Amino acid sequence: MTVERQPDVAFERWLREEVVPVAIAMRDEPGRAIPIDRVFDELRQFHENL
Repeated sequence: MTVERQPDVAFERWLREEVVPVAIAMRDEPGRAIPIDRVFDELRQFHENL
């Protein structure tokens, strides 16, 4: 495997192992999602307290 190919392999592994399971879970149970307004409110609060 070449050095150029390693990031592709790592990215593909991350997609398979981390992203896809979350996407499937969210598809199956959309009620688990956090409303975007809440996410941004919490981010704003976090940055204000830095």
